[in-house]
Amino acid sequence: ANHASIGHITPAALPASLAEVVALIEQRMNAPEQATKPHLLVIAGLERLPAFQHKEDAFDFSSDAPSTPMPDALLERIMRDGPALGVHTIITADTGATVTRSLRRKALAACDIRVCTQMSVNDSSAIVDSAAASRLGPNRILLVTLSTQQAEKLRTFSLPTDAFIASLPPYDPS
Repeated sequence: ANHASIGHITPAALPASLAEVVALIEQRMNAPEQATKPHLLVIAGLERLPAFQHKEDAFDFSSDAPSTPMPDALLERIMRDGPALGVHTIITADTGATVTRSLRRKALAACDIRVCTQMSVNDSSAIVDSAAASRLGPNRILLVTLSTQQAEKLRTFSLPTDAFIASLPPYDPS
């Protein structure tokens, strides 16, 4: 069967797991005919992952480059190159500000489909390029596809529980 791979990644294992997903993307780039099995990366609770919180030295231009790519750079690569090769990403965050603080602009730009609850005009403009999410009522969400400029209002849904996420098998990119 050609089912998607899905698994739980702990915050401590995040950098290594993201590097594995990037390796999978590189493998698929070199052999696109083998890119038949979809992979889904779900980051539930971006606000809980310190690896994506901008550091005070984010603009440090010292010559000491990190020996391994930072998690935000890895995620940007996954979001940019993954979809064409069957590697898709779903990210949840508590606020629009978390998204704009935690994701690089290029990573956010690679996210074509966005789902928002009611938020401030500024957050709405930053996330969906319009004030539409600021005008949502209670128990409503906005589904926006930026490439087609389509927006649809829907009813809310529940986030997966911690127990459900913990019940997922460990991530296996093979």
